[in-house]
Amino acid sequence: MTVGYKSHTIYVVNQEENETLGRGVFYSKDDGKTWSPSQLNGLPQTAARTIVAHPTDENMVGISTAEGVFISRDNGNTFERFTRKIDTTTFMFQEKSVVFAAVENDQSILIKQSLDTKHEEVLAVPPLDEKDHIMYITSNPANDKEIVIVTMNGDIFMTKNNGESWTKLAAKGKI
Repeated sequence: MTVGYKSHTIYVVNQEENETLGRGVFYSKDDGKTWSPSQLNGLPQTAARTIVAHPTDENMVGISTAEGVFISRDNGNTFERFTRKIDTTTFMFQEKSVVFAAVENDQSILIKQSLDTKHEEVLAVPPLDEKDHIMYITSNPANDKEIVIVTMNGDIFMTKNNGESWTKLAAKGKI
């Protein structure tokens, strides 16, 4: 499930049919009173990893896969590849960019990519244990240079300067 920070559009992945929803991806623009199915056209036939709503654009949603990040500008009905083909573990929207984590040559990488120009900026990644990868990303909506990442091993890092320096907040889940 994901919700736009300011748009309040809710997206949910429903894996088991219930009284309200069938199986699939659905969205609501009225706080869950009504739900519409997303058609998911253009997504590759591979497992979805992360679904993320844009913070302000009520129609924009993205899904990360082993083939990259795919973005829809029509509530998940039609998707287009946004990133290059890369094994993407997670991502998040900022107002004007996408920040995504991926695995390349068995190493975690972190990239900020402009929604308008698609220009990529590679951000430094803090030192991670061998075979540890970034599994969650979030940022401060008031300051997009403040980013927090969480790894598979439960390490949590924060940067206030787009990855120039990182502070470790938790090690293996312990603060």
